[in-house]
Amino acid sequence: MSGSVMKRLAVAALVTSAAACAPNFEGDMQAWNGHSFSELTYVWGTPKSVEPGINGGERVTYKYDREINGYVIYCRATFDVTPAGYVDQTQYVGNPRGCSNLIKDPDPAVLADAAKTTRRADIPQESFGTIY
Repeated sequence: MSGSVMKRLAVAALVTSAAACAPNFEGDMQAWNGHSFSELTYVWGTPKSVEPGINGGERVTYKYDREINGYVIYCRATFDVTPAGYVDQTQYVGNPRGCSNLIKDPDPAVLADAAKTTRRADIPQESFGTIY
C-alpha cells in the first residue's frame, strides 16, 4: 500500500473511533422523558431556574459555563415538566466539553430512592421564577 492510502486508512480509523467514543447527549437527555421532577432534581441538583412552562407545567433549566484560557465551556439543559410532575420534553445547547460536565443520564441504581428522598419543598424557593 502507498503512503497516501495508509494515511487515509489511519484518518478513517481515527474518525471512526472518535465517533464511537462521542457522548450521546441527545440520548441521555431523551432518557429523562417520563421521569419525575423529584428524580431529576435528585440526580441533577438544584436547577438554575424554574419558570412557567407549556400547558400549565414548568420549564426547568440547568446551566454550566466556565471560561478556561479564553475558551468558553458551556451547556444549558432544559426540561419541560407536566403539571403532574413528569418530564415530557428535553433540549440542550452547548459545546461537548460543557455538556459532558452538565448532562447526566437517569441511572436506575441512583434513582432507586430518589422519589423517597427528594421533595419539591427541598428546592430553594429562590430557584422558582428566576433566571441566573
